[in-house]
Amino acid sequence: MTEDVLRPAGWNMQKVRRHAPTLCAVCIGVAISLLGYVSVRDLQDAKATADLDLLASHLVSSITKSIQTKILLLESIHSFYDGSHKVERGEFKQFVAPFLAKMCDIRAIEWVPRVPGADRAEWEDVARREGVENFRITERTSTGNVIPAAPRDIYYPVFFLEPYLGNEADLGFDLASNPIAREALDRSRDTGQPAASQRMVLEQETQDAYGFLIAVPVYVKNKPVDTVENRRTNLQGFVVGSVRIADLIQAALIKGMPLRLDVTLYDESAPAGQRVLWFHPSRARTGDTDPMADRDEAIQLGFEELASLKVGGRIWSILCTPTPEFFGIHYVLLDWCVLAGGLAFTALIAGLFQSNIRRAAAQRAAEAASLAKSEILADMGREIVERKRAENELRKLTIAVEQNPASIVVTDREGRIEYANPKFTRLTGYTLDEVRGKTSRILKSGHTPPEEYERLWRTILSGREWRGEFHNQKKDGSFYWEAAVIAPMTDAEGIVSHFVAVKEDITARKRLEEDVRKAWTSAQHENAKLAAMISGMEEGVVFADAGNVIVEINDFMCRFVGVQRSDILGRLSARAATLVNRIPVS
Repeated sequence: MTEDVLRPAGWNMQKVRRHAPTLCAVCIGVAISLLGYVSVRDLQDAKATADLDLLASHLVSSITKSIQTKILLLESIHSFYDGSHKVERGEFKQFVAPFLAKMCDIRAIEWVPRVPGADRAEWEDVARREGVENFRITERTSTGNVIPAAPRDIYYPVFFLEPYLGNEADLGFDLASNPIAREALDRSRDTGQPAASQRMVLEQETQDAYGFLIAVPVYVKNKPVDTVENRRTNLQGFVVGSVRIADLIQAALIKGMPLRLDVTLYDESAPAGQRVLWFHPSRARTGDTDPMADRDEAIQLGFEELASLKVGGRIWSILCTPTPEFFGIHYVLLDWCVLAGGLAFTALIAGLFQSNIRRAAAQRAAEAASLAKSEILADMGREIVERKRAENELRKLTIAVEQNPASIVVTDREGRIEYANPKFTRLTGYTLDEVRGKTSRILKSGHTPPEEYERLWRTILSGREWRGEFHNQKKDGSFYWEAAVIAPMTDAEGIVSHFVAVKEDITARKRLEEDVRKAWTSAQHENAKLAAMISGMEEGVVFADAGNVIVEINDFMCRFVGVQRSDILGRLSARAATLVNRIPVS
């Protein structure tokens, strides 16, 4: 009884020892395949994250430069007022006309004086004498009707307005009657800095077309403005820019860039429920494209806040939401191809081990044939079972290769093609009969350097795996890109006898990379245009980046303070403050 129990256990241990090499090969092969899958997946994740960060940084940079240009324009008008004894209506129009012609996203530029309530009638008479018929200081009711402004201590009426056409109803409108506009004006007056309003429906606009105001304070010349009280007392008025948010962002977007992102602009300084400024759905998205009502809600849904910027004392943020098309470009099944290729290779090795095991079993069976006919029959039964199992595994391997989404090509040691799967035929246009016995040179486009092919052959002939990219040519003459992994196959003596190549079509990804490169070149060109514009200005201009490091200074400022441009670039903006203090005051 004891022998009957122990015999099967001993037999099982012998079977385990006999199949141990195969089991080890399978375990190692599966582990390497999974490691390759994870590594390729991580690379794809890193590439998608890098592309998302690059696109977001382009957007933030473009929007920031566009807004800085608007503030620079308003400050130049502020300087125009500081340098003039009195600015007439015609002079204002002539000064701002060139800027409006270049900046189509500015709805209007306005001069808004500070008018005490006791002087209201006098200011209205002055405007009428200047040719503005029926000028009066007005406000609007809750239904949008224009009525004379209610009595108040201080008025902020739109006194000069360009362009006039299309904005006639704004002339005379008292910004103090609008709480949102009044808040921005008061903040600009008290701080002495440009101030932006929260989102608001501009005059003569629809309810869903938001805009905002940027106000720059102008104080009475030669009066102290060192304290808040002095700034309130000596305020002369404001230069105000009226900007449509949609026009501003569309002008700042990089033309032609395939974003494949939903982009939402938020005002973090606004009350909850009023933060959404603008929403741009991806050109690739279909279906519902409503923006989120609030940034916090978007983050709870798993979106990522990528960047923020300061606009006239307010904090704006840009939220970029990748669409399925964005991920489709970056995840091209290469990780699954690596896993499938690794498992297929593992199955092939396991099959070789099993074949050796079967041959050894057959030899043992032949030697034991004289011992007992029953033992021979038992060995034959096991042989049949194992053969069927191997055939099933080979059938699975064949299906995996034939139906693989990657191109798989097997060549002999000289590179002559012995096998190519159906994916290769669909991609290149060549059938297996057309390429059998030929080398891969039939796919050469002439765009891959000869040195790369030499490196490839040195690598695989030495028994190592090669990874790289080819720019090949199809049968119909068209070109395509593919990422390839080529590995050597060795015979029983360890000599390289064949090569297997697993290749993935990456043409779409290459096109995306080229589009991003062109968009970056376009952005650099716009930077050069801005530098050329300020270099010819007859006013001092200094730009500093977010780290307070000076990145640009025009020739006028250098001549005025007596420094070389190369001596100031790259310095902290505190150095710029020192230079400004050196400007003589008349």
